[in-house]
Amino acid sequence: MILMVPVSTFAAVVAMAVPQRLAAESSLEDSAAALADFAAAWRDAQGRDDTALDAFFGDCTSAELSMSDGPPGTPDSFAGRLQGFCEAVSETVLRDLGGHGFDPGTLRGFYSGSYSTATDMPEGWGLPCSTGNRSTVTNAAHVGLVAHWNGPGWAAAQAMPDGVPMGAEAIGLVERDGGADATLPPCGSQLGLVPQRLAPAAQDDQRAARELAESVPTRFPFAG
Repeated sequence: MILMVPVSTFAAVVAMAVPQRLAAESSLEDSAAALADFAAAWRDAQGRDDTALDAFFGDCTSAELSMSDGPPGTPDSFAGRLQGFCEAVSETVLRDLGGHGFDPGTLRGFYSGSYSTATDMPEGWGLPCSTGNRSTVTNAAHVGLVAHWNGPGWAAAQAMPDGVPMGAEAIGLVERDGGADATLPPCGSQLGLVPQRLAPAAQDDQRAARELAESVPTRFPFAG
């Protein structure tokens, strides 16, 4: 009985901490997806397939974005909207991850070049491709994130006192609505990476998506 009490107590603490960890993993995956969509949209807007973007998560300012015909430091309307969106995305991601127990100072990641630069595309496949749902994917980018989770509360601190390093990745798409085009290749599963914890049995089916992501030759680092 003396031993059963602390064991039962620790089991209860773990039972409280595990849902917090799962929520944190989901939050990191959502953040990776948002940043991947952002990277793909930036690439499409700037026409930069394999060079660093003017501004990205963690650093939304650049010399080019700050140039305008107005007062010094006043961005033009287009650059201003993009910079404002970058700042909003950065703030939202940091607030969400911080609220789930991540240390924003440990956030690191990368964004890739455009998928149009991939060196190992499957035969007959390319961008643009058809989703089969009356839309076309014209661009894509791959993003990876890592961060250290310290837990948002007492239970997580007791069950995992050293915290847990976590990672997530996603592919962001630029998708345009339109009629079906029979001349375009189907996108298929080339543009989807499902987290292993959600579909471990499907990882073999994602080998092609993994190989395609890894064949994009450029990666650019960023930090929170």
